[in-house]
Amino acid sequence: PRAGCYWYHFIHTFSSSCFCHLLVPLFSDLQTAQGFVVVLKKDCPHTAALSLTVPEPLNLGQACERCDETYENWICLTCNAIACGRGVNQHMVRHNQRNSNHHLVLSFADLSLWCYACDSYIEWDKHTQDMVDAVHLARHGVAVKGASAM
Repeated sequence: PRAGCYWYHFIHTFSSSCFCHLLVPLFSDLQTAQGFVVVLKKDCPHTAALSLTVPEPLNLGQACERCDETYENWICLTCNAIACGRGVNQHMVRHNQRNSNHHLVLSFADLSLWCYACDSYIEWDKHTQDMVDAVHLARHGVAVKGASAM
């Protein structure tokens, strides 16, 4: 398993717990020293409107629908389109621009969840958990049910 997924899972799992006050100084140091810290939005109103259909089989190696790239792909949680992210050719960004009500996408690389309407990474919740579990299962052989703060 790649570390990114579990690091995200660690931060995500403990972001609403009583340990948060202990993690903030650590993350602050990381932010100033080597990059940035992603703060997950906890109240995205767009997840409740989802009607998820997890594709079966879920192929994490499926190429971007526009450029055939297989690195850093995202899945649209509205229509299951698969496209590359901002770090490649930005085809998922363009997918959202063409389909303005397709707000939520999930990264195959690290299970991060992005909402275009909120312009933010967001926490997994009961509305997104089935897709998160399916991607994690396809990637690592185990689901993460119950791991998110729902």
